[in-house]
Amino acid sequence: MLKYHDESPVTKLANWILKRKVICFEWRSQTWLPWFQFHHADMRPQPELAPVFAELTPVFDPWELANWFAQPNPWLGNCTPADTLHVNPPGVLHAARADRFVAAG
Repeated sequence: MLKYHDESPVTKLANWILKRKVICFEWRSQTWLPWFQFHHADMRPQPELAPVFAELTPVFDPWELANWFAQPNPWLGNCTPADTLHVNPPGVLHAARADRFVAAG
């Protein structure tokens, strides 16, 4: 879908992956990029993700990060961070900070 919005989609996507601006992981011999992290109109990464990634990428690998967004989170009333991101970005950031603290020990 990115190819419809950008002249060099592979380069742009590779840059986002290398800079950890998007979640990318391998599963069953395929590369996965979770859909929730992109604006569906133009395929840009959701800007609300940057501070959350800054909190969690030091303690979670991409698979763990994807799972963090997909699992119910007690800091968010047992809603998933992926579902909550659009309605309560500060709440998701708070949950990320709390879980980073827990994961880091």
